[in-house]
Amino acid sequence: MKHDRKTGWHFPDGETHLIKWMLTVNDPFQGRLTYQRRKYLAALEFVKERRVAVDIGGHVGLWSWPMSFDFERVVAFEPLSAHVECFHSNLAGVTNVELRQCALGESIGEVAVRNRTPDSSGDTGVDPDGEGELVRLRMLDEFELRDVDFLKCDCEGFEVFVMRGAEETLKRCKPVVIVEQKPETGMEARYGIGATDAVTYLQSLGYRKARAIQGDYIMVPQA
Repeated sequence: MKHDRKTGWHFPDGETHLIKWMLTVNDPFQGRLTYQRRKYLAALEFVKERRVAVDIGGHVGLWSWPMSFDFERVVAFEPLSAHVECFHSNLAGVTNVELRQCALGESIGEVAVRNRTPDSSGDTGVDPDGEGELVRLRMLDEFELRDVDFLKCDCEGFEVFVMRGAEETLKRCKPVVIVEQKPETGMEARYGIGATDAVTYLQSLGYRKARAIQGDYIMVPQA
């Protein structure tokens, strides 16, 4: 783990891509440079209440940290040990954020998670060939979360499986969802699924596409 003074964040060793990106965009908030804050604020416009936010693909806390200023409680999920270490350092002293170290999907068990690009820790996901760090796989519905008003899901192509395992939570709480789906990267192909299956699945639960921003879809429950 290393601390980058220019951005204000702890990152896994070898990370350079995110640091360069944040320095280029230069979008500061509360003494740190932010990541995808424009997307976060765009989604926040559709959120009527700000009780609980869920950050799936918590990484090092780049979304959870700003969420902590806007929501009463933040529940984050991140499986990889190197990321968890950084997450705790980045959120030190923040009392309304809790991190669960596990991967989320549509079943319970174990999966392998690995980083695919050495200089970009964000390019980390479930490996279909079983290579990488072996982690727990759980379903969001297991946690029986209540009052969820906002849910962010960025799992490098694994999003539809996460959504399937969150069906009861989605139906019960009807949160605004921002979910990554990037057809141009081909991430979903490694799992044998369609490029925007998570969006289609949410639509089957009564969600509508409110806005798309560079591969992230803001999904809003129908009234």
